[in-house]
Amino acid sequence: MPTLTSARPRPSPVLALALAFMAGGFLAAYWPVLTELVRQWTGDDDYSHGLLIGPVVAYLVWKRSRDEGGFLPGGGGALGLALVLLCSTAALVGILSGFRTLSNVACVVAVWGTAGFLFGAGALRRYGWELFLLIFLVPIPSGLYAQITMPLQLLVTRSVAEILHVGGIPVLREGNILHLAQSTLQVVSACSGLRSLITVTVLAYAFGLMTLTRPSGRLFLLGSSLPIAVLTNILRVLVLALASQFSYTSVLEGTAHNVLGIVIFLANVGMLTLIAKGISWVSPRRP
Repeated sequence: MPTLTSARPRPSPVLALALAFMAGGFLAAYWPVLTELVRQWTGDDDYSHGLLIGPVVAYLVWKRSRDEGGFLPGGGGALGLALVLLCSTAALVGILSGFRTLSNVACVVAVWGTAGFLFGAGALRRYGWELFLLIFLVPIPSGLYAQITMPLQLLVTRSVAEILHVGGIPVLREGNILHLAQSTLQVVSACSGLRSLITVTVLAYAFGLMTLTRPSGRLFLLGSSLPIAVLTNILRVLVLALASQFSYTSVLEGTAHNVLGIVIFLANVGMLTLIAKGISWVSPRRP
């Protein structure tokens, strides 16, 4: 006896053509913005994660669509179209004025508007968490970056100095410089932990999307990224200070230094995984 199988709806040729048209128009309109973003992702280690966010978002959207019965039908949302037009104007203003952050944010929001135009407001509700991950493509403005970096440098330096004092190791702190008995260690901007904070925040957001369903759990995991990044960076600088004190200079640069960075990254991933599993245990996934 033949059995009936339910086929998932396939995207219509009209929708596929609309997607291709919008993608081509998007590339043409935002080409200067996109090339500048790619240049920063490939040339600045603080934002190298930008190369992965696009594929990750595409995978998460595909996964949600697969789990929930396919893409939403085309909606032709007027609000989405208005958002695209507004973002195009903002991007043009940003390009002409040299205000790159404005054009970068406009580029990301234009993607949201395009989704709303093609699939309606329901798409923004369904894929809102996934699409918001795209905001991490935008580099932090240089002025704000400097304002965040200095307090982090001082926090890390002060914390390491206190730990060394408790351990009986003499150290004199002058701003972000640690004077040890055998050497002097400067906590430069690269050691502030901002790079780790950005990376761990992106990881926490992605982990939340993949492993948690409740917004409260995702927000808690995201909030935990700040103390995790700060603590692991303090640990990294402490290891460097001890290596400097006891003349293990190989840890300060080269292969050993890179291995230390990998170990700290794995520690971040491990702590995020444990917290995510704890949240899942306290608040199980929705059926």
